[in-house]
Amino acid sequence: MLKSNLEQKEDKRAADLQLYLESPKQSKLIDLAQLISPNNQFSEDQRALGVKITKDKLTAQYNTTFSRAEIHKEAHRYNLAFIQGRNYAGEFSMEFLQRLSDFLEEKKIAASEDDLRTQIYVLAPAWSDPDGPDMRPVKDPLMFYRVEEGNYFVLIDGSKNYVSLFNYWLGIKNYSETLCRTAISIENTLIAVIIFYSFSYIYDWHATSIWWIIMLMIVGFLTHFIRMGLRSSHHDGIDHYDSSFNKNKYKL
Repeated sequence: MLKSNLEQKEDKRAADLQLYLESPKQSKLIDLAQLISPNNQFSEDQRALGVKITKDKLTAQYNTTFSRAEIHKEAHRYNLAFIQGRNYAGEFSMEFLQRLSDFLEEKKIAASEDDLRTQIYVLAPAWSDPDGPDMRPVKDPLMFYRVEEGNYFVLIDGSKNYVSLFNYWLGIKNYSETLCRTAISIENTLIAVIIFYSFSYIYDWHATSIWWIIMLMIVGFLTHFIRMGLRSSHHDGIDHYDSSFNKNKYKL
C-alpha cells in the first residue's frame, strides 16, 4: 500500500547530532571535524538539525509543520500542485471553511486580508503542468499557512487523501523528460499489445508471427509519436524542455 511521505518523520542523523552537541567532549570532536573538513556530513546534519528545531517549535506553537523541501518532494512523488490559495479554482465546503476559521482563531493568527491572499497555500493533484494554478478540479484540498519563517508551512487541514497508484504513476511520468518518454513507451506497448491480442482473438491471427510483431512495433511507435505530439500541443501547454517537468519546477 502506498504511503505518503508528507508526515512528521524523525531525522535520525539530526537527532544524533543534537545529542552529540549536548556532550562537551563530543561537541569538541565535531568542531575538530569541521576544522579539518568544513563540508563533511556534520555540516549537512547541522542544517537538518536547524530545520528540525524550527519545525518542532512551529509544530508546538501551531500544528504539524513541514519545510518547503518536504512538500516539494511530495509534489514530485504524486504530481501535485503547490500553489497560493488565491490561485485555487476549486470548491470549498462549509465544513472545510469552518475548520479553517477555527484554526485561525484558535492559533490566534492575526491574518490580514493580504495574508489570507498570500500566506495560504494548497496542495492537490495537478494536471501535467503543476507550475501554476493548473490544478485538477478538487474539493477541499490540503491547506497550509506559511509562517513568518518563510520556508515552513503549517498544516491547517489534512483530511484529503491524494495517495493513489494513478497519482504515483503521474509523478513518475512528469518528473523528467526521460521518465516521461519511458513511461509513455510502456503505456503504448501495453495499449498495442491489448489491441493486437484482441484482434488476434477475434480474427484468429497467429500472435507469434513475424508480421504481428512488426505491426505491433509500428503501432507502438506511431502511438508514441502521436501522444508526445499531443502532450506538447497548445492545448496542453507543455513543451519537452527540462524546465517543463517537476524535477525543475519544484527544486529541492
